[in-house]
Amino acid sequence: MKKFKQTQLHKNLRAEHRKRLEKRPLGYLLLILLISFILSSVTALITPLYSYTICFYIFIIGAVTGIVVFLTTYIAGYQSIDKTAQNLDIQHDAKNRLETTLELSDAVHPLKEHHYQETNAFYSGHKFSYWRILRLLLIIAVLLFSWMNIGMLKTQHGRYKIEIENLKKEQKPESEPEKPKTPPKPKKKARDDKAELKLILPESETRAKPLDEIEWSGVGQSSRGFQKLTLSVYVNGKFIKDISPEGNLTKKTGSIKVNGFLALDEFDVQPFDLVSYHLTAYSQINENPTQKIISSPQFIEVRPFREDAFFKEGSDAGSEEMQNMLAVLVRFLRLQIELNKATFTARIMRQQAKKDDLSAYHNFLQTVRKEQKNFNSEVEDFLNSEIARKFPAETINNIEKANKNINDACSKLEHLN
Repeated sequence: MKKFKQTQLHKNLRAEHRKRLEKRPLGYLLLILLISFILSSVTALITPLYSYTICFYIFIIGAVTGIVVFLTTYIAGYQSIDKTAQNLDIQHDAKNRLETTLELSDAVHPLKEHHYQETNAFYSGHKFSYWRILRLLLIIAVLLFSWMNIGMLKTQHGRYKIEIENLKKEQKPESEPEKPKTPPKPKKKARDDKAELKLILPESETRAKPLDEIEWSGVGQSSRGFQKLTLSVYVNGKFIKDISPEGNLTKKTGSIKVNGFLALDEFDVQPFDLVSYHLTAYSQINENPTQKIISSPQFIEVRPFREDAFFKEGSDAGSEEMQNMLAVLVRFLRLQIELNKATFTARIMRQQAKKDDLSAYHNFLQTVRKEQKNFNSEVEDFLNSEIARKFPAETINNIEKANKNINDACSKLEHLN
């Protein structure tokens, strides 16, 4: 569009030019939106289950069609303002007055002002369009019908959701023909399977020499029989092997008795080692087909071949001071053996306990931790005492190494759950 002075004639020409460019595109867009709204309103008469889908497609098709038609008609009907001035001159037989005035807008010509006055007088009787007002009204109408179409779509969507919820509530399985009443069957009682293992031979705490062979015996009670029953053997807390009992009684339900022999020389044990053992089996307990069953542990302390030599009285055994030193070392050894038994027992208690009832295990473990700390403190006090200076250097070195292992044991106990 050319630049020109803002005279009233030029303003009227520009308004007429915009009218010819925008009237048809805006009119078609408004018409399409109106038709979309009418069709969407008609869908309210249809069941909500389908009306929302139809309304949605009407909205999309209407919006896309309106935009395409608007752009197409605007582009197809586009013309310059010079062309608009030329058409007005032809329409009013003005002999190119308006077109010439537009050409002279930015020119310097002696007849420019005279020509403008003549053109203005000629067109004074022509009523130019009030397109500014009409254009604003059309834009408001387009926005209004767009908002109404969106509101109609939301309304139909709300009806659709309500209808879906109602259908879900109404959907029930078809009623079956009544059958003759029969007395209710007695409910099956829930199974209460039980399984238990117990060692009865030898005593729970036994002392034996490294080459001894010890007979062992155990009993079991199970409502569904045992699977893979063995005697699990440990030396100083380290697992060594599983020993199968004599005979095959694992599938037998009810009470069973198992036995066998424990040859200590097979485990390469040394004096003062601690052999721990317990019965291990698997049994079906209610819904668990392989519940692990463990008996309470028992212990065998491996004693020296000449244990009496440690406490032999008389001149052959040395001075009284040497006997007192030996008594201290034996006491430490006995205390640690007892703590090893307690620690192993805690491990077995953890495996035996139910997941929802670990209170007894935690209480026992807390006691073991406390006793192990007390023993650790007692050994450290001894190493720092005047009595320790009387012991041979090699003996003190061995006690210090043992004390390091005691510290490690305390740390491991703290990390047990």
